[in-house]
Amino acid sequence: AAPVGSLAYAPTITGTRFTNYTHVPVGGPVGGVAVDPRDSTTILFTMDSAVGGAIYRAHKVASGNWWVDSTPVVSGLDRPSGLTVAPDGTIWWVHAATMSLKRLQAPWSLHTPETVVTNFAGVADDDPVDVAFAPFNFTGSLGHPGWLVIADRGSDDDAYNALYLQDPANLPPNQINNTFLVPATTGGLGWDNLVAIGALPQSGEVVTLSVDGLITAINGDGTTRAISPSGVTIA
Repeated sequence: AAPVGSLAYAPTITGTRFTNYTHVPVGGPVGGVAVDPRDSTTILFTMDSAVGGAIYRAHKVASGNWWVDSTPVVSGLDRPSGLTVAPDGTIWWVHAATMSLKRLQAPWSLHTPETVVTNFAGVADDDPVDVAFAPFNFTGSLGHPGWLVIADRGSDDDAYNALYLQDPANLPPNQINNTFLVPATTGGLGWDNLVAIGALPQSGEVVTLSVDGLITAINGDGTTRAISPSGVTIA
């Protein structure tokens, strides 16, 4: 293993858009990363730990130069995983271990974390691993632009993946979310556990990534399509 604070590999910069990089040791496993859209120079990330789980932020000092704020934005969390940031700065994040969706309103220092969803579909073993905002053109029979889409790794007692929709304006605490975009079936996203979700505004979809590298795009009707990147081989 590489010494603490060093990289175990040498990054390769391809093309001319990027010229340098900064390695910022954070001291633990990172569960999810998001950029604050209000300035596009603040990176928020979760520390995925049962002891010391938290949300931290990294600030851009100069091109290719970043530093991590040693004081977490939120602390005392139990294994937070994916997160996203709303245009107004509200942080939304999920906990796979406790099957929950939480938020922290901006300004962060003036509010406390709130639990919005405490269970998905009422099953015993849901694992919400990531969350993203649907793009502005996410329309269809199910789609709602600007709603949250939650990726569930192995919904229905770890049998099949699922995607849930959550209205960010529907805020009674401790809800049970029963609103599927893609239900937990073999005909949906299958059983190859999901690890991430993001918006795909170019086509009005959201896109998921599985543990084996499979990429799937989903539109506002809940229709799925596989994406095969050029030049990528999955063994």
